[in-house]
Amino acid sequence: MKMIFLFLLFIAGSFTSNKGDTNIKKKVLGAYSGTIPGYKMDNGTMILEVLACSIQIELSRENVQIEIGKDKFISVYKVIFEDDDTYVLETKADGQKIAERLKVYKKEKKIIREGIYPQPDAILEKK
Repeated sequence: MKMIFLFLLFIAGSFTSNKGDTNIKKKVLGAYSGTIPGYKMDNGTMILEVLACSIQIELSRENVQIEIGKDKFISVYKVIFEDDDTYVLETKADGQKIAERLKVYKKEKKIIREGIYPQPDAILEKK
C-alpha cells in the first residue's frame, strides 16, 4: 500500500513540477516576424476598421520582447504547457491588464500569438 501511495505521489509531483519551470530549447529561441491581420471592431457607436500591422517577437531564455508597429514590450514569460511539438507561453508586460499567450512550434519554427478579442491570431515565422 505504501508503494502505491509513493508511486502516485511521484507521478503527481512530476506533473506539477513541469509547469512553469521548463527551459526552452535553444533552437526555438530567436527572432520571429509576421503580420497581425486587419479586422473590424464595434466601439458601440460605429464599426472601426483596424489595418494590418507588423509584429516581431524576440524570444530569449530570460524574456520575450514583442514589437507591434511602433510599440515595444519586454516581459518575462512562463511555460504553461509543453509537449513534443509545442510550448505554450504566457507573458504579461507592465501596464497590460491581460496576459498574452504564445504557442511556439518546435519543429516548424513558428509562433502563433493568440489575439485578444476582436484581434485575430498572428502567425510569425523564424527569421
